[in-house]
Amino acid sequence: MRTELFLSAAGIAAIGAFGSGWFVRDLIADRAEARSAARLAESHAVAQRALERQSRAFETERRTLEALRPQSRALIREAYHDIPVSADCAVRPDVLRLLEDARARANAAAAGQSGEPVHGGPAGAADRPGEGHLGG
Repeated sequence: MRTELFLSAAGIAAIGAFGSGWFVRDLIADRAEARSAARLAESHAVAQRALERQSRAFETERRTLEALRPQSRALIREAYHDIPVSADCAVRPDVLRLLEDARARANAAAAGQSGEPVHGGPAGAADRPGEGHLGG
């Protein structure tokens, strides 16, 4: 009887020790998780503050640029409206005719009409040496 009582007490003590160890281990894990959550919350707060600073700077810059937008458009139109184009940058007449023909065909196609006939052959072919005929 004494042996059974001793074994029962030892079993209960072992189960109690196991349960206590499990409980302590759980408390330690909970504390580590709480510390991790606190670090995560702190880093989130730091990131949020940085984002808010950037957002304020962006909105300030956007408001400034929005206020300047109509002025810059007007200034660009005024600045480049009457400036003559130098001869080396000017469009050659044959290229200008080609662009005008393309514009006329595109407008006619958009309006549902057939395009106007293209003017003549290749522009300036007779004026360039060696290109006015097929012999090259």
